[in-house]
Amino acid sequence: MNELAAVVELLPRIVGLPTPGDPSTYRLTTDKARDVRQQLVRELFAAVPYEHFFSVSVVTSKEQAFKLLAECDWKLSVAQQRAETVSETCEVGSSVPSLPEYSKNRRGMTCGHVFRKGEPIFRCHDCSFDDTCVQCATCFRHSIHAREDHDVLFSVADEGGACCDCGDEEAWNCDLGCEFHSLHPYNEPQPPASSNSSEQDLDAILAPMPSEVRASLSDFAALLLAFVLETLAHSPKQTPLVMGPDVVDGVKRQPTMEHAFPAKGKARQEAPDSPDVDTPPPLFVALLWNDEKHSFNEVSDKVLEVCTSKTVKEARHFAELVDRHGREVLSISDDVRRLVLMARRIGVIYLLVTVEPAFDYFVEEVAGQILQFLFDMAGCSFYTAQGASDGRTLKALLTQTFMRPWRVREWEEAPATIRRDLFDPTNLCMLDALLLFDAKLWKSARFTARNMLMDLIACREAKRQVALRVASVYPRLIESFILHDREPEHSLYHLTVQLFSVPSIATQLVVERGFLSLLLYILQALFANEREGRITSLILPAAPPARGQANPDTPLLRQQKCYHIFYDIRYLLAAADVQRDIVRHSETYLSAWLEFFALFHSIAPDTRAVHAHVEFESELWIQVFHINSHLGRIAKLLGEAFVHANAARLCQALSYVGHTILMHLERLSSLDPITQPPLVMHEIDYAGHRIEVVPFVVSSQPVSFHHPMHWLFAEMLKHIHHVTDASLMIESLGEDRLLMLVDHPLRVAVKLAQIRCNVWVRNGFAIRSQAFHYRDSMWMRDIMYDQDLFLQQCALAFTSPKRFLGSLLDRFELIDWFSGRASDAHPVYDADQCLFMAEELFLLLAVLLNEIAVPAHWSIEAQVRRELVHYLVLGPCTYSELTKQVPERFTDHSCFDRELARVAHFREPDGSADHGMYELRPAFLADVQPLFHHYSRNQREKAEQVLSEKRAAGCTLPIYSTSPLNVLAHTPFRGLANIFLCPVLLDMLFYALKNATALREPPDTLLMVILHLIAQGIEEHGASFVEMMTQRRSQDPKVSDNLLDLLLHMSRQPTLKAYETKFSHIFDRAVQLSPSVMEAVTQVRGPPVEAPEEDTRRRQAARARQQAILQKFSAQQQSLLAELDDELSDDDMDEGFGTCILCQERLDGTRAFGSLVHVQESRLVRTSLPREASSIDDVLATPLNLDAGDTGQRARGTYKRVQEGAQLGYPASAHVTGLVAVTCGHGMHVSCFHTYLQSTEQRHALQVARQHPEDLSRFEYICPLCKSLGNMLLPEPGVSPLGESPFRQAPLGQVEQTNTPLAEWVRSVNISILKQSSANTTARTDHQDALLGTGRFLPWLVERSAQPHNPDLGLGLFAPDECHMLQRYTNVLQLLADETAAARSRDHQATILHASGELHDVLYIPDKLVAYTLAQQEIALRGVPQPITEAITPSQLKLVQTMLDALGASMRLTLHNTSGTHNGGIDLLRQGLLKRLLPYWVSEPAVRSPLLLRDPLGVLVEAAVLTPEQLAPITGLLYYVQIIQCVFGLAQPVSTPTKHASNAPDLDEAIRIFPYARWLATSIISLVGYVRGNMTLGFDQMNDRELAKVMCLYTLPFLRRAAILRRALSGAIPAAPTKSADASTEYERLLAELQIPAPALALPMHSQSNELITMLMEGWTKHAYVHFAPLFRPLPIQPGLAPSVPNLVLEHPHIYELLPLQRDLTELLQQTQERKCPRCGTLPPTFSLCLFCGQVLCEQSYCCSDPDDESRGECNQHMEQCGGRVGMHFRVGSNIVVLLYQTNGAFSPSPYLNSHGEVDRYLLKARPQRLHLQRYDELRKQWLMHGLANVVTRRIEATIDHGGWTTF
Repeated sequence: MNELAAVVELLPRIVGLPTPGDPSTYRLTTDKARDVRQQLVRELFAAVPYEHFFSVSVVTSKEQAFKLLAECDWKLSVAQQRAETVSETCEVGSSVPSLPEYSKNRRGMTCGHVFRKGEPIFRCHDCSFDDTCVQCATCFRHSIHAREDHDVLFSVADEGGACCDCGDEEAWNCDLGCEFHSLHPYNEPQPPASSNSSEQDLDAILAPMPSEVRASLSDFAALLLAFVLETLAHSPKQTPLVMGPDVVDGVKRQPTMEHAFPAKGKARQEAPDSPDVDTPPPLFVALLWNDEKHSFNEVSDKVLEVCTSKTVKEARHFAELVDRHGREVLSISDDVRRLVLMARRIGVIYLLVTVEPAFDYFVEEVAGQILQFLFDMAGCSFYTAQGASDGRTLKALLTQTFMRPWRVREWEEAPATIRRDLFDPTNLCMLDALLLFDAKLWKSARFTARNMLMDLIACREAKRQVALRVASVYPRLIESFILHDREPEHSLYHLTVQLFSVPSIATQLVVERGFLSLLLYILQALFANEREGRITSLILPAAPPARGQANPDTPLLRQQKCYHIFYDIRYLLAAADVQRDIVRHSETYLSAWLEFFALFHSIAPDTRAVHAHVEFESELWIQVFHINSHLGRIAKLLGEAFVHANAARLCQALSYVGHTILMHLERLSSLDPITQPPLVMHEIDYAGHRIEVVPFVVSSQPVSFHHPMHWLFAEMLKHIHHVTDASLMIESLGEDRLLMLVDHPLRVAVKLAQIRCNVWVRNGFAIRSQAFHYRDSMWMRDIMYDQDLFLQQCALAFTSPKRFLGSLLDRFELIDWFSGRASDAHPVYDADQCLFMAEELFLLLAVLLNEIAVPAHWSIEAQVRRELVHYLVLGPCTYSELTKQVPERFTDHSCFDRELARVAHFREPDGSADHGMYELRPAFLADVQPLFHHYSRNQREKAEQVLSEKRAAGCTLPIYSTSPLNVLAHTPFRGLANIFLCPVLLDMLFYALKNATALREPPDTLLMVILHLIAQGIEEHGASFVEMMTQRRSQDPKVSDNLLDLLLHMSRQPTLKAYETKFSHIFDRAVQLSPSVMEAVTQVRGPPVEAPEEDTRRRQAARARQQAILQKFSAQQQSLLAELDDELSDDDMDEGFGTCILCQERLDGTRAFGSLVHVQESRLVRTSLPREASSIDDVLATPLNLDAGDTGQRARGTYKRVQEGAQLGYPASAHVTGLVAVTCGHGMHVSCFHTYLQSTEQRHALQVARQHPEDLSRFEYICPLCKSLGNMLLPEPGVSPLGESPFRQAPLGQVEQTNTPLAEWVRSVNISILKQSSANTTARTDHQDALLGTGRFLPWLVERSAQPHNPDLGLGLFAPDECHMLQRYTNVLQLLADETAAARSRDHQATILHASGELHDVLYIPDKLVAYTLAQQEIALRGVPQPITEAITPSQLKLVQTMLDALGASMRLTLHNTSGTHNGGIDLLRQGLLKRLLPYWVSEPAVRSPLLLRDPLGVLVEAAVLTPEQLAPITGLLYYVQIIQCVFGLAQPVSTPTKHASNAPDLDEAIRIFPYARWLATSIISLVGYVRGNMTLGFDQMNDRELAKVMCLYTLPFLRRAAILRRALSGAIPAAPTKSADASTEYERLLAELQIPAPALALPMHSQSNELITMLMEGWTKHAYVHFAPLFRPLPIQPGLAPSVPNLVLEHPHIYELLPLQRDLTELLQQTQERKCPRCGTLPPTFSLCLFCGQVLCEQSYCCSDPDDESRGECNQHMEQCGGRVGMHFRVGSNIVVLLYQTNGAFSPSPYLNSHGEVDRYLLKARPQRLHLQRYDELRKQWLMHGLANVVTRRIEATIDHGGWTTF
């Protein structure tokens, strides 16, 4: 078969053919694909010597080349890149990706790097040709932009297939100096000797290649291409099976490529005639195709349904493969009926399944590998015999190969729907075929084809050839893209942006090939067709519509992909040479475009609903506005082309356009006279004037917003400023025709006014939406409203003022109102609407006479400045708020930011939640014009108000600004000022004022604009205008009013006092310019009278007396307030505890009440990595004083962890789980609390679909006042019976500590225990853990329970309300014990500091709640420049006291239930605690487990409850316990000794505290049998000073937490002894304040063993011998093969920080883009960054969702291992932080702000984003204070949240 010649020739050479009957051989596995690549490389090297692909200095033989290729998975470009890096030293850092586009051989070529989704894209306003010109991050960093401080934007790539334009000379206004692609890199002082900057043809590029090599390489590439094209030509279309009775036979009758292979197909055909041959039946394959519509779950569910043998995991993987590859095999079988049934069942949900011969599928997959190989070749460089390499050579050769002719008989023989001169199927090349076969490819193959062509067009010579071929097949390409492509987002059609946006290519296509005409044909076929039903093909050229207009309801108008053609047209029209050609051949271009625009003239008109409201509000207007927005932009580009026209050419073109528009209007009127009434003239009579105008009634006839022909005419008229005499153009059109041309925009202006005054109210909301989009939408105002407004301005300038004003009066339907008949009933308007319409008429006039930016041809800078001034005067605003008000053509201009800095003052954000604000500088207030044409009514009034306030504040501002019309004196618009000499205008002004005086309240807007026009008329024409003001205007002979008299009369009206200054201004100017009116003015106003000196003196004296009285009154007021403050402060002493936040009654002892508390799981506390030198380095870098900061700011942590170049946070595994209590401090009665809980339950029952902020099953609620989360109600300290403790005499906060010296105290304790000892040991251990001997108290051990219930707890001892609080407290702790059991178990397994056999079903409250909360409070205050006891807040202290009271209540309840003698039980409890502390009593069963295995802070909490007066000496003992644990943690042997930094700070201070640190550490560890020298200890690599500092820092947190506990127990710690006054460190101060003997004194070197501290430490250590001795076992050589080594894990004492983020967001974005997700091993398209540990996570991605719960994303799964119940993830690509708590979540603003002080969410067009430390610190504070749950709760409560947070 000739049609498969390349397939037959090449397939057996590169892959083994499938075995008939064996389905597995028909799959192209990964290994087979690798073999195909290997064989293709061997075929290539058989055709071309390997020396042309590798430098012979690096690769010296073919075998070495094959070896290198095998290491690179047989990818030629990768192997070549690796060889290049070996051949020379790479000057660029390791941050440069190892990709072919960043090779030295790319200089002089386009980068062509294809952006991956989420990758940063950079644009430069200063350098780029247009917005389509972009750079990748690598090129940007190695170019000139940042170094020269250019105006740069960056955004995030989508999956549109865009590529980097670096190196493309036509894309940039200057050389970017890129190190990789510029011929003159910025870092090289001299340009290279050889330069290929000028464009060559392909043959010139291929000239250095030997002819025989060129021929063989071209033939080889042609063979590969032919293989691909033949395979695609044979492949069936991607269409669903048509189910019917013969569908199975139809599948079997499909032609197959297998018949082209005699050994397979023919043998099978001959098999039936040979009974001895048992040939297996042919195999078929069912393929499931990808689309971008169905979800992963839908696919996996259907796969599970039809493929019952697959597991859930396999189905999930299958769905991922379909998405990744584009298609996947459902089944390979000879049972076609079964395959068809599978296709039918899956097709129910419109998933595409095709059935084809399995052999054809196999060949298609091989073709995909060949396509990949061609892409690989395109990225390679070619080496000449001399060793020189060029990256363009292979690209040029492949491009030439693509240009070889190719025939597709199917297309040649098909019926032609496109005229042959527009598309000729007989004149195609290989590239054309590939472009048109694109829709047959699967997703991954389409990506390969797109990337290959992107790589080819990096060579600009190849780009031109590719562009010409794309243009030749454009009709079929866009037909396939719009009508047939199932995945249009992956189409090769998107290459057009890379091709048509090149000016030289655009010029060649348009000027030489008439490409715009073809695009016009396509536009008409798409948008103006009248075919019904589904359109399957384009007919070019299409027949014009019968009514002469496009059908707005055509289905294609609703398809977004149809509008891509408009972008192509705009790319072409933007080229300067194309614009010049438009000017040269204006009639040819303009006639074609006007004919197309006429199809949309007045499309979808609206007629006012009069009697009833419209029944159905159609949304048809949306698509009409959509297409007209594109037409408006094209009209603007066509009009802008005439900037290149001279005056004569411009006038000729304008005359032609005007006549052509009227011709089209006449034609449309003949076809549809109702919708398009004919343009004729009729006369109106106004104030004695006979005026000819166009008849039309806006309130009753159809009016449309859309007139693209007029928009083109208006844009062309904008260039008439340089025409000195436009009379020829005006005369050629004539006044009547000009008025006809302007009538349609005038109708829209009247329609807008009527909509605003509710004349169209019965037309519904849709009409208001249209008005908004037409006038106020930033996307459309510039091309619709502004164009129509300018056209009206032209008409006013070029026609008679009388006729223009007559048209206004007639169109506004206000002739009677302006004729003195305002009292007559209007047929359409009521009285208020008449007034409103009159205001709108005058406002329109004022705008036409004051908006001169376009007529005066202002520079773009002046226009930008004017827009900025007029929006900034309304008030300070952010940058984004400002840009929403300004047209996009201004905000995208490079001058925008410069002008903004000029006119506004920037106020930087000074908080964690505010934004940067811009305020108008006072110097620009004089430029504000309240009649600014873009102002709404409210904005106009606001501007007037601001100016009035500024004048009142003393700012010198003119009443009326200078008339701007004087600058138009020498332009064609000089006739605008003539309107002030028109009697019609004076009549209108007169009657408007006359009607205004008849109203009870003066119409402010009407008076404001009329007075403005009068003042402007006086300024423009002086005495002439004043003279006309004195002429009689009234038609009533009995009334002798004129305009001046009317104004004088109005100035005397009290109701118009506010206008006095404006009246005065007008009168003064009138008198000054025309003395003849002085008498009339003086009679009314009187001569100006100056105040005499006596009056002035009297006023000054009165003002002084008034000031003295005010000062006296102020002094008396201050005195009274001071007295009231004293009384109030006295009363405050009796205020008690405030009021209940629910009932607002006072909280006192009469009713039980409590504070709202939230106890939550926490994984805040970090642990040092055992035996890791990095942990010690971090500790050494931490300041010794954790209560000192830098210049008043907090000290910052220095932890750093880098992995593969990425900055990571603290390891997620190195944390300890516990419980933390937080409180909002608000109080509530217990009875009110019950009521509130009931209402919460009712809300949950009623709002079943809502994501509630609280989880009732976890006992949660939200504070009614502050909306923070809670789950307990605990009594205030010292108020409730729950807080009455038998263990202390004084209330909490006032407990006095014993002053007994430590040695004496220990002796007295031992004596006391001996005296109280008895033979009954059991009685003494009733309340302690005798099972494990830990000494823990049983009442404080909480058993885990998933559904806790303790209804009888506390009954008999406490009142019911107190019992309820205690029961809830116990229930919550039991539930949390259950939820944290697994995490606590993991924590215990990581360290030896726990009792043998300890169970995790119980939770010990002093350790896991109280001590952990103290740790949290202390950690949050690290680095704060304030002593810990002062930095702790009263609410935090009260919370600690509350928890101590709760512990006391639990112990009292136990004593009540088990002990008959209360006091005896207390003594036994205290005795048990003291025995736990002293090593003399280790034989007691309750304390037989070593003290060193306990948490010293937890034991201290026990002491604070049971023996609070003795907390000071117990603190001293436990401090030395902490030292022992620290020593053993530091002494653990290490396998790889590392020298630590010798420049650590604070070493001198540390050695003063621990002068004998090494002796102390060695002495302690020798007690467990360690003999020095037999292994390397952890502290052996530290010197004495470093060891001292490390010991200080590891024990300092205990001292800080003990100080907090002491403060809560005994109040403010008394001043330390005099000795501590000289202490220079926090450590020494705390030792003195806590009355702890300093180590330097208590543990002197060579101390006697009978000294107290030495004796105690020896006893504690020997007791733990069994547990600590294994620490010093020899470490295994191979840790992975040996059993785990026991570790002693210490808490890490550094300053906690979140993940260190890069200062520049683009650096973070680029870095995270290159990191793989550890779970799925892929580069996630959308990802989040955990701000705790720095892990990259797939964001809402199917690949990493929970297999057991597919709705649960990776962030939620990771949260369990990292943050516990909370998560904080930064969505880098969206620039937003996601906060997670349980199953809820909330978005939080990004810590990155742009240069304007704003968060740029989604990074659409972002300025460079910089890290704002204050915002990031606020996130850190919420994390450390455990406020994330409250943040999430408040956000959820504030909205009706529908959930879905678990999908993150």
